[in-house]
Amino acid sequence: ARLVGPFRHFYQAALNPSSGAGRKDYYTIMFFFDVITFFITIFGWSSFAEHSTAESADVTNYISQNYIPKTFLAMMIISFLLLIVDRILYLKKWIRGKFIFQIVLLITVHIWIFFILPDTTNRSFVDNPVAQAWYFFKCIYFAVSAMQIAAGLPTRILGQFLTKSTNIVTAVLFLGVQAIPFLLELRELLDWACTDTVLTIMHWLKVQDIWASMFVMKSFRGHEKRTPRKLGTPVKVLIKLLVGGLGVTGIIFILWFPLVLMSLVNSTSVANPPYTGGVYEG
Repeated sequence: ARLVGPFRHFYQAALNPSSGAGRKDYYTIMFFFDVITFFITIFGWSSFAEHSTAESADVTNYISQNYIPKTFLAMMIISFLLLIVDRILYLKKWIRGKFIFQIVLLITVHIWIFFILPDTTNRSFVDNPVAQAWYFFKCIYFAVSAMQIAAGLPTRILGQFLTKSTNIVTAVLFLGVQAIPFLLELRELLDWACTDTVLTIMHWLKVQDIWASMFVMKSFRGHEKRTPRKLGTPVKVLIKLLVGGLGVTGIIFILWFPLVLMSLVNSTSVANPPYTGGVYEG
């Protein structure tokens, strides 16, 4: 009873409607630390790979060899699906499901990090700094997630964390996030599927597009009011060079960098002449 009591009390308090559910929203913080662990897994994969392949378990080696290990791919897919499940629970405001998800994930992570991973890598947890960093940020995620459960899932979800204030910095960051391939479409499809609405998916996307355009225009209009210039005054050449030049350079970089990277690391471009041969009669 002493061990189970705190869990029961926490669960009952989270489900209590009078506990002020919905006053706080920690989803952005949870998502941030989840993404950190995702990238730690990608760039520190040699610390999670099997002992026999740990020396060659590097992302750049996989790219040069045109080979993706099944365990690496499976771990990436699982991490991505966990992000999706967490988002669905958040949108559906299902506090009981979030509590169950938290407990199951908490137990699974500790079994994997302290028992399965050391046996796979032949390295103890204290001798694996990358795994320690992954576990540290995952524990922060668990702590913030528990705070969200205790506070209750928000009853109203409005906008994004970047749109809480209108200024030039948040507008540029918002446009950068919007430009990430397929991220916007995935988010909008999830939001539409998990939200009670009379809009079709096409109408939902149109409304979201109008809302995003209005936010960007409001942010830039606020910047123009704070730095006014006379009507009819041409834009300065320096501003054109900075904004236009950096923009053109960025687009050129995005277009050609993947090809340059593939030409530098792709091993298929290395000549492989034959050295021996043979003739056989059938």
